[in-house]
Amino acid sequence: MMKAKVNDILHTLRLAAVACLVPLLAACSDNNEGPSSQRVYTEQVNVDVVLPASVRALWQPAIDMALQQMAKAQQLQSRHVKLNLRYHDEDSEDLDQLAYRLTHPGEGEDTCHAILGPYHSSHARIFLNYAAATRLPVMMPTCTSGELQR
Repeated sequence: MMKAKVNDILHTLRLAAVACLVPLLAACSDNNEGPSSQRVYTEQVNVDVVLPASVRALWQPAIDMALQQMAKAQQLQSRHVKLNLRYHDEDSEDLDQLAYRLTHPGEGEDTCHAILGPYHSSHARIFLNYAAATRLPVMMPTCTSGELQR
């Protein structure tokens, strides 16, 4: 029972960490005509999420709820931030190749603005080495070591 409460608290903290990314990230802006005569500017931020598929299945309802709440909170604002979450299965993909591809996009590919993950801290160094060279933000909500995050 206590372990379930701790897990719930950890999931909430992780979602809060994702929500903290929004104001820190800025990306390509596209202009959309709002329902009224007021112009709404939407900034799309590509966030690549690296975690095992089994964990994603568990977290998906909370992720969807967080995205809905973010959209709802911005309804009356003239500037919106839209997260484009792109998921990668940490257990089945070649992580070295993925980390390189995210930090060095090819011509015509969408730019990665931030990486959320990996879920397992044993894979962190792969992403951190590539991201440090390109100064791409990496946030690992499941890693507790402040030194690893730096």
